[in-house]
Amino acid sequence: MPAAARDRARPAPPAPASRDHTGRLLTNPSEAPATARTAHAVTRIVAAGDASIGHLLGYHYLHLWRAALYDNADLARSLRREAAAGGRFVAAVGNPRATLTATATGDALSLSGRGAFATGCAVADLLLVSAVRDDREARLVAVVRGDAAYS
Repeated sequence: MPAAARDRARPAPPAPASRDHTGRLLTNPSEAPATARTAHAVTRIVAAGDASIGHLLGYHYLHLWRAALYDNADLARSLRREAAAGGRFVAAVGNPRATLTATATGDALSLSGRGAFATGCAVADLLLVSAVRDDREARLVAVVRGDAAYS
């Protein structure tokens, strides 16, 4: 279906995005400038044909780059590898209007609250969820599978 017709019809998104043929585009730009330039060029080409998919692809690359800012280099490398090897689409939940809380439940965290918006989360394989720990008032980012159960 052409992009304009799809946008007018507003169909439910297929989930997750990596199951579509676009999964091959989800390799990750590393910190190498040449690889990042290629990712930017690919995003521009995709966006010229379908702005909605280009938007999602650009955010995917942004979130993988941004993961390196979380002071956990091993996690950032792991996310990049998983996205590239498995064609995983990454989206994020967290903006100033979000009210997400992480509560310790034994050796795990339970996330609750509301996000004001979360571009691409309906079709994501992995979500980077920004929340505040209820016991420390510290911010954190949790990696959540896109198919995680809601309760």
